[in-house]
Amino acid sequence: MALPSGVLGENTAIKKQFGEEAAKVVRSLGRIDHKDWMPPVLLRFWKLEKNDQAGIAKFFIDFERVAYFLFVTRADIIRRIARYAGVMDEFDPRSGKEKPKAGMALSAAEQQEFLDALGGPLYQKARVCKPLLQRLDEAQSSLGASYDELVSIEHVLPQTIAEGSEGANLFPEETQRVEWTHRLANLVSLRRRITTRASNWDFERKKKECFVSKDGVSPFPLTQGVLQVVRWTAEHLAQRQTTLIKKLAEVWRLQQA
Repeated sequence: MALPSGVLGENTAIKKQFGEEAAKVVRSLGRIDHKDWMPPVLLRFWKLEKNDQAGIAKFFIDFERVAYFLFVTRADIIRRIARYAGVMDEFDPRSGKEKPKAGMALSAAEQQEFLDALGGPLYQKARVCKPLLQRLDEAQSSLGASYDELVSIEHVLPQTIAEGSEGANLFPEETQRVEWTHRLANLVSLRRRITTRASNWDFERKKKECFVSKDGVSPFPLTQGVLQVVRWTAEHLAQRQTTLIKKLAEVWRLQQA
């Protein structure tokens, strides 16, 4: 069977043949900052049996899980290549070779490692944050939309907090600011970049002037959730963090302790 062009680019063919969820996963894989994931995907297509569309769709969904585990935990190239080789050996075993110790499945320890990485200061991980927020926005959308139009990521609680500001009053302890500033709960997606000055505005002004489009709403579910909040407090951040991590755990079938 010929490889649909969507694997490496526009994935209309993927959606038509394997379904919306598979197409969403292919878009998601394309955002990863390495292409080591391509050989297993290409080989899986080459090994496709007639009328095995359901098998391919399941492969995509399962494969995204391990690919994003390696991506978010910033696995080095040696670890990535070894893991992807194990994935290929699972569905295309070679004669005389032992069964791989690690393939598509994530161990309990790996799932916890994944969750720990998702729950940490994601913004400080180069090239990880934007693809992850795009995937989370897609997962929260009831319309099955793609959010590749994302332009920038903004901190709700500013990275720089002036003395006497709302942020300083709500987060008086430096340890609180350090704990929350770069974590998932404090980040939103925007279609445009905002100035450094606007980035440091208090919460209510930031919502009204930075986080909405001309019609008064945001196209991003993550940002829409922020618009409904009255006060941006540590208590709300903790609650929001739990909700967002739970959603990602559902997407990638991660068992939370």
